[in-house]
Amino acid sequence: KGQLTNMEAVKKEVAMMFNPSAYPYAAPADPSADGEPERFGAKDVRDLTWKQLMDAYTCTECGRCTAVCPANITGKKLSPRKILMDTRDRLVEVGKGIDKNGKDFTDNKSLLRDYVTEEELLACTTCNACTEACPVNNDPLSIIVDLRRYLIMEEKTGNPPIIVASGTLIMLMLGVEYVWGVYINPISENFGWTRTQASLPFSVFLLIYTVGMIWGGKLQDKYGPKIVCTIGVVLFSVGYFLSGFANSLFHILITYGVLGGIGTGFAYVTPVATAVKWYPHKKGLVSGIVVFGFGAGAFILSPLVRWLITNYGWRESFLYLGGVFFVITILASRMIK
Repeated sequence: KGQLTNMEAVKKEVAMMFNPSAYPYAAPADPSADGEPERFGAKDVRDLTWKQLMDAYTCTECGRCTAVCPANITGKKLSPRKILMDTRDRLVEVGKGIDKNGKDFTDNKSLLRDYVTEEELLACTTCNACTEACPVNNDPLSIIVDLRRYLIMEEKTGNPPIIVASGTLIMLMLGVEYVWGVYINPISENFGWTRTQASLPFSVFLLIYTVGMIWGGKLQDKYGPKIVCTIGVVLFSVGYFLSGFANSLFHILITYGVLGGIGTGFAYVTPVATAVKWYPHKKGLVSGIVVFGFGAGAFILSPLVRWLITNYGWRESFLYLGGVFFVITILASRMIK
């Protein structure tokens, strides 16, 4: 019950590797094998088996599968019951289209993405709890696995080196928050603040930043890294930009300390957590590479900030860099998935 099936095409490749007498360049025994390659997994209901489609129709909607799903229990979007309902709804939609327009009917929609999202599929741990809990022996796990096989093996939704590079780039930009010491003297002279007052925005930033990491980590588990990272870099960039308009200590506490702190916390935790998932056997190395960008950012951007302040002023430094950070980090955050 709920046993995962091996893909024959992959199984043959593995068997050949363990067969010392096999000739890898031999012509296929079946001439028809030279035709269109087999599709991995399923994108729409037409790719599913009759058993999977029957499961969607026979579901009693009792919700036992979702009630025991560990992903759903921990707040993720995955619901095995919804997967079956989505399959049934899509099947009904396709059936009506075929009745009206013939067997070649197409509406440029599919079960994957139009009904079931990537986030739902990637949240599944394939623990088989949903199948074990079903009172009528339905197997929602097989549909999830087939959709995920198509997602990963046919579409290849992620490029691990690009994801790590994007995460490191975001960290590099976030590192500018640790350059606050360069701003202390010009801002103190401008407003007549004491050094203690001028240091307060950075202290607030550190407090909010640590809280933001915890909050961001929880939101990432529920909504996915791309959304949380994008929100984070927007808050970080906007907070940095608005600091250039500050006219009081309270103003800069809100823009640099609160907005910048929340944004940095959100944007810090997501690249690290995402990158290590793409390299499960090199978690330490990959997390070290990504976090390296945070420290390197302070080292690299400090001279730039100092030069901007000297030649244009501290306000312009916030404005120019805030705009640049917004563009770069938004583009990089779209790669985090």
